[in-house]
Amino acid sequence: MPFLSGHGAVSIIEKYPELKRAFDLVPESDTYVVAYSGGMDSTLLLWLARSLLAEQKKCRLKAIHVNHGLSQHADDWQAHCYHQALAFGVELVTRKCKVHPQGKGIEAAARQTRYRVFQEEMQPGQVLLQGHHLNDLVETVLFRCCKGAAVGGLAGIPQTRRVKLSAGKANDLGSYRIYRPLLGVARSCLLAFANETGLHWLEDESNQSLSFDRNYIRHQVLPVIVQKWPKALRGVSASAQHCRDTEQLAIEVAQEDLQSTALAKVHPITILSGWGCYPLAIERIRSLSRVRQKNLLRYWLRVTGHSFPGKKQFDRIWPEVLQANEGSKSTIVWHGDERGLSEIKKCYGGLYIGRQVAELGKQFDRSVPIELGLVEPGQVNQLPVGNISIYRREMAADLAQKNEMSLVVSAQSVSSQSLSIRFRQYGQKMKLFKRPTKSVKKLLRENRIPYWLRDIVPCVYSSDKLVAVFGVGVVEQYAGKDIVLSWSE
Repeated sequence: MPFLSGHGAVSIIEKYPELKRAFDLVPESDTYVVAYSGGMDSTLLLWLARSLLAEQKKCRLKAIHVNHGLSQHADDWQAHCYHQALAFGVELVTRKCKVHPQGKGIEAAARQTRYRVFQEEMQPGQVLLQGHHLNDLVETVLFRCCKGAAVGGLAGIPQTRRVKLSAGKANDLGSYRIYRPLLGVARSCLLAFANETGLHWLEDESNQSLSFDRNYIRHQVLPVIVQKWPKALRGVSASAQHCRDTEQLAIEVAQEDLQSTALAKVHPITILSGWGCYPLAIERIRSLSRVRQKNLLRYWLRVTGHSFPGKKQFDRIWPEVLQANEGSKSTIVWHGDERGLSEIKKCYGGLYIGRQVAELGKQFDRSVPIELGLVEPGQVNQLPVGNISIYRREMAADLAQKNEMSLVVSAQSVSSQSLSIRFRQYGQKMKLFKRPTKSVKKLLRENRIPYWLRDIVPCVYSSDKLVAVFGVGVVEQYAGKDIVLSWSE
């Protein structure tokens, strides 16, 4: 039968007060976007959003369909979504994507692909509606429980969260909100409602495959539990809420510990190389109880943008890094995300986290010529390498930045020579102003530059003669007060 609309739809909704209450709590926005797969959950969500948001609040409503290309029916599903959205009178954006697992499961890779599309399509202040329901929440909690998740994982699926937009988007708020209005409603209720309204939806054949963990729980585990304990869905949901409360308390403790264990002084090169995000003082970490140490480091991983490395890798942090002697160069390495490998290291009493320095090295993997004679007064020349600029010293006060390293050279001493920036050569020595000659290696160590960054510190050369090293200084014969070379964020 055709789906209901208008007064007929309103009368049906009144028979399901839990759905009406769920949509009464949706955050205010001038634009709502529905993540629309074409399945029962998202079809019902789109219909309800049209009836209870777009028509009643007179706001804009659109849908996004992501075609992952994982099924032979994917294009047919996309066509179905197009016609369904057209029938609902809702604007539809479709995106065809390729999923690249790259060491992840296909489900995780597909999810990552969807969220990348959302990131590209969403605008500041908009609300993305997703169709997760109570059964989804319970399945997630049971699955994570079997995998040994901590309280954060056992909290299940959050009702709402803010997502920062990618850098470069012109915006005021800088984020959009994800909201799941059906999270407290059982699937049986949604199915009854969808059938009564005459909605048509797709059935993904993969949802019946027991080879997928979530499907096994859905078809083999959860029905047995509910048969024995009919109120199990609500019970598990209540436990998930307790876990959310506990997780919030743990976060508040971790925030305090993050401040109290912060490393007091960080070398600028650590920041410029991407390793200066919340370095921690190891001795202060050790002063905490083991439980608070674990809580702190889990939170530290989160706020620095790194994925959890897994329990085995995480547990290695203590014997191999935190409790190792000062000279230890032990490193915890794991595949974080598409940005590359994540690493945890220690140096000079500090605990650091960052990406493999090979990525930074790509910025300086070629010799870049510098023409000092072209540096005009009032002009800033940006080099096509890293983030290094050149300008005359009289501009230094106006151009100074919080995190930068500067070298000041004499224009006269190098005026007839061609300078370049590249990596240091091994075995070189340099004499700083009124200082004895020392090896560059020793000077880098004296300046407390972390050992894993010393090989990729950008150096200034005149032919094969070393002129200066960022983070160390300028060779005496080239030192001056004319030209500034600045490396900044």
